[in-house]
Amino acid sequence: MTGVDVYEPKEDSFLILKHIKNFAKNKTVLDLGTGTGILAIEAAKYAKKVYAVDISKKALAVAKQNAKKANAKNITFLRSDLFSAFKQKAEKKLRFDLILFNPPYLPTDPSEPKELALQITGGKHGYELVERFFQDVSSFLNPNSVILLVFSTLTKKHKVDKIIEEHCFIADELDRKKLFFETIFLYKIIKSRFLKDAEKHGLKQVIYFTKGKRGWIYKANYKGKQVCIKRKIPQSAALKTIENEAKYLKLLNRYGIGPKFYFKTKNYLVIEFVDGKPIEEFIKSTDDAELIKKVLFIIFKKCRKLDQLKINKEEMHHPRKHIIVGLRKKKLIVTLIDFERAHKTQKPKNVTQFCQYLISTKMIGLLEEKGIFIDKGVMLQKAREYKHNPTKKNFKQILKEIRFSP
Repeated sequence: MTGVDVYEPKEDSFLILKHIKNFAKNKTVLDLGTGTGILAIEAAKYAKKVYAVDISKKALAVAKQNAKKANAKNITFLRSDLFSAFKQKAEKKLRFDLILFNPPYLPTDPSEPKELALQITGGKHGYELVERFFQDVSSFLNPNSVILLVFSTLTKKHKVDKIIEEHCFIADELDRKKLFFETIFLYKIIKSRFLKDAEKHGLKQVIYFTKGKRGWIYKANYKGKQVCIKRKIPQSAALKTIENEAKYLKLLNRYGIGPKFYFKTKNYLVIEFVDGKPIEEFIKSTDDAELIKKVLFIIFKKCRKLDQLKINKEEMHHPRKHIIVGLRKKKLIVTLIDFERAHKTQKPKNVTQFCQYLISTKMIGLLEEKGIFIDKGVMLQKAREYKHNPTKKNFKQILKEIRFSP
């Protein structure tokens, strides 16, 4: 039985239908966007328990009638926008062994009636609903659960592949159906080894953020805090960078330097996610010369502490990406990041390297635009004096060279 406002089973439904028996035996199954209930009813033949959800009341009514006709008694029907019903208190601890997801995956057509659009469109480009699905799905899966996902070339396959990878899942093409105007794909998707390990350590909502020189950076949630996961590249020649950064952050956190260290494993490091703007972007974003000067003083004082601890951070002569400036509860926060190359030395260069950065042609010009003036020759001389005799007095002489007038 189908309905006018309910998606009628087509090639995509039948593509996933024939594989359900291979994955559903004695499992707890979720059929997302159940429509007529065709997939839930098939899963119920083999599964221990099936949950079938849909955002449409009409679809649920049709699905319930079809389940009753099929005598499928182990199905619970819920109205839900993706996982919304399972985020409620009574359903919070549910985990599924198998999730069936045959989403609306076509790009939005403004001429489509609203009811039809709900059945067949997945967003402006077609993949937005799949993206929303992956933002939440991991917390509703067991470590070895399986997702069966259907989508089409019209959904932009490369984009779907990227979404899956960025959320740390692994996909295998299980089947495909070539039609005149599109190809339909069926993916079997599982958690990556990295994601399983991260979740075992209490990390949630893990998602790729960017790639560094020596590893990948991910964002995640840890005990209600937004954190950064730095994962080393296996082929990287820079061995032991994780261990080195962890070692120095644990020490430097005592002095208010660096992002907060949480923990490390063999393959990754978990630290505070530092929100804000890189130093040059911050300076460009404000005309408050007093604030800029305050930020520069804070950075210099952190560099001075590093010098006193006989630790060279490295990269302070070009720290464009290594200094983040932000506000937290209206409080100015300046954070030095990336301590992978930090090392002990009798002649640390943090203060002098930062001087070198500030008197570069680019920075001299940028600071002058904001009403801050540094005499390159004088600053160079003061930096040399500090290098040969790194006293408090010589350090203060450097700070004096950051002026509001030429």
